[in-house]
Amino acid sequence: MIAGLSISDENILVPINTPKPFLALYQNFSSLSCLYIQYSDNIIECYGNSATCLSLPSDLSLTRSCPSTQSYTYVNSSVTFTRAFNKSNAWLFAYAWNQVTLISSQAFLAFPLSTSACGLPIIEFDIFNPVMRWARQIERSEAFSVSAQTILNCSKSLNNTKQWNILQCNTNTGICSQTTFLNQLISQLSSAQTAEIYIQSQQLPLGTYLFNYTISMDTQTNFAASSYTYITIIASAIQVNMLANGTSIITTGFTQGVLFEPGVYSVDPDSSYFDPNVIIKSIEKIQNCLFLFRIGILNIIVESMAKVHIQVLMDKN
Repeated sequence: MIAGLSISDENILVPINTPKPFLALYQNFSSLSCLYIQYSDNIIECYGNSATCLSLPSDLSLTRSCPSTQSYTYVNSSVTFTRAFNKSNAWLFAYAWNQVTLISSQAFLAFPLSTSACGLPIIEFDIFNPVMRWARQIERSEAFSVSAQTILNCSKSLNNTKQWNILQCNTNTGICSQTTFLNQLISQLSSAQTAEIYIQSQQLPLGTYLFNYTISMDTQTNFAASSYTYITIIASAIQVNMLANGTSIITTGFTQGVLFEPGVYSVDPDSSYFDPNVIIKSIEKIQNCLFLFRIGILNIIVESMAKVHIQVLMDKN
């Protein structure tokens, strides 16, 4: 399995036309893995198993196959390789996959070619989920933040510019793209230009999002670093209330009736309206509660009914 692919130049600056070292780090790299590199000058290089590199995974938007596999150094779950560039600014896309598990991952790195005393910032997320299928899950009714720590390496000036962007992702194709709604949201958030972006409850619809963080040095406009993490907004659990006002304890006489109406008194934290026509997935929980009610003989006590959480399937788009 390959997950959490990251590419680093270890903040080593080299001039134009000089071999520049890179480090690709995996959670797990095996003899059946492939590392696919697409450079800014449209050159493709591949490292790893030759048979795996010839079979491009369907969940990655790759159109050109690997011409051949290059030599590389493999130490402590990492691959090191070098490449020279003939322009002052360059970048690379890195993709990795495993022939057996079909788990793929990708990363991006932009870098300058210079001998300046100002290096690229290094970004570290407080909570890092770089793989779409393992995105951090947050209920829609919860407010949350995404924060990043930055290590600056510039002797000229530490002044910098920060910018967050949010992209909506298609989990079937693995493609994330900007939308008008998300662009407008970013423009309205003052925290979008700080190291920690804050999202209010119910501000994002259900779905998977890529949060991209970019920081650039003000004195060196070409010295910018970018990193991203995935977040999935999921439906909140329904707050089940059997009785009005979430009453947890009632006492009733032997000849008196009690009417349970969870469809009337329950609350959907993601909406101001609750649809009683929900499909109950765990019907056993309701049956157990009613059974406890039926065995009463004289006075019937219903306790903690409002605290029962029922897993439901709802379309809350």
